[in-house]
Formats: sequence, C-alpha cells, structure tokens
Amino acid sequence: MLLEHLHYFAGIVFIAVAALLPIIDPFAGAPIFLAMTSELTPAERARVAKLVAINSFVLLVASILIGAYVLDFFGVSIPAVQVAGGIVVCALAWSLLNGPIAPAVSASTRPTTAEGLRQRAFYPLTMPLTVGPGSISVAITLGANPPRDLRALLTTIVAHVIGVLITAVAIYLCYRYADRLVRRLGATGTDILIRLTAFILLAIGTQIIWNGASAMLHEVLRPSAPASLAAIAQRRAAAGLRAGGKQASAGQATGRRPTRAPAMTDCFARGQGRREPTGPAKVLLTAIRRDPAHVPKALAM
Repeated sequence: MLLEHLHYFAGIVFIAVAALLPIIDPFAGAPIFLAMTSELTPAERARVAKLVAINSFVLLVASILIGAYVLDFFGVSIPAVQVAGGIVVCALAWSLLNGPIAPAVSASTRPTTAEGLRQRAFYPLTMPLTVGPGSISVAITLGANPPRDLRALLTTIVAHVIGVLITAVAIYLCYRYADRLVRRLGATGTDILIRLTAFILLAIGTQIIWNGASAMLHEVLRPSAPASLAAIAQRRAAAGLRAGGKQASAGQATGRRPTRAPAMTDCFARGQGRREPTGPAKVLLTAIRRDPAHVPKALAM
C-alpha cells in the first residue's frame, strides 16, 4: 500500500515537472534575462534571479490550485488568456529581436532601490518572459480535475507543489549563472543566441495566439454543425423523392411498371402453359422428388 502511494506521488511530481519545465525553458531564457539585466551588478542580478524564481513558484502554484476557479468567476476562458498573453509575448520578443542587446541605461532609469528590483523582477522578467500564458494554461490544466478523495487530494496538491518547486529551482540556477554561460559563448555567440531565442519566443507567442484564436473559432462555429448536417440530410431526401417521382412518371409514359427487386415470395415463373418453380421452391421440389419418403427432411432444408 505504501509503495503504491509513493508511486502515485512520484508520478504526479514527474508529470508536473515534465509539463512545465519544457514550456518555461529557463536555459533558453537565460541569455534574454542577462540582456535585460545588463545594467545591474552581479549581486543585484542574483537577487533579481531569486525574486523571479519566487514569483514563478507563486504564480504556478496559484494557477494550479485556484486558476480554474478564478477564470470561471470572471467568465474568462483559457483561449482568451492565450490570445492576450500571446500578444504580450510577441511584443516582448519583437522588442528583443530588433533592439540592442545591451542598451545604455542612464542613472535615472537604473533600478537601484529594492522596490525597483522587485518591479523589474515581476514584469517583464517573471511574467510573461518566464511564466507566460502557455505555462499558466498548463498549470490550470494540471489542477482542473482534482480528485474527490481527501487523501488523494492532499497527495496531489503536495506533489504539484514539489514539482513546481523543482521547476523554480531550475529557473533560479539558470538565471543566477547566466553570466557564466554568456562568458563561455563570447560577445558574438551571445548576440546570436539572444537573437535566435527572441525569434523562437516570437514564434511561441504566435503559436499561443493561434491556439487561442482557433479554439474560439471552434466554439463559435460548432453550434452550426448539426444544422448543416440536417440540411444535407434534407437535401438528400428531397433528391431521392425527385428521383423516385421521375422513375414513376417515366414508367407511366412508356406503359411499364416501375422496376423493383424480386421478393422471396416470387418463387414461380410462367413457363409454357404452366408454372415452373424457381428459387427456393425449385430446390424444395427437387429434394422431394428424389426422396419422397423423407419429406420432413426436405422441409427442414
């Protein structure tokens, strides 16, 4: 029994990590994080990385636990979240793709205070750069169908929290040591990696918008599907009636009866002045003639 519970717990943790970590992809976001915090000192960058990890943990856990209820309360669907978040992701990716890698920052715009660092850590570094609409949608999906049993519910919640914690630790490590990665790549390699990552981020934002828009269009067009099927059935029935009417009118014009498929009761046909059996009646009569003493056996055929 204990082994089964541990297997269930480990499976939930693995599903949470496997679903969230590839979408967040902190390794690919590390160069962009470094480019957007190029004016900070290493100590400030480390603090911002820690704040981003904490904010990501809180957002993902909240999305898993109460995300579906919040969206239902405000009447907002997941496709709408995907479209709005995809637009924000595309705007951020476009600015990174066309802007300078390390822009000059004046002293007036440099966030030297703790409040400025917290604001920078939440937007845009945490949302939408790290925890975007894609990861939020996945987190809401993970917590959309909680088990009804209390023990299974608590086990699932704890497993989801641990899975999100592992993801947040991966985010912190990738952002905290992003400068070492860039140092190994060099200036040209960093430029290429950041541009390529920004282009991939733009493609991801476009895909998120398309997923949300296609889901909305499917919801709009789906009610008309039964009506269209009924119209097709009515047209086919009308076409069949018109074809039957044409065949009957053609038979009346030529003096012939409409052709029909032979029934099983049509066992006799007119021969030379007498009726000759055909079909099953012919087989029955042949059996009786061959063995008159076993008439019941012939009838059993």
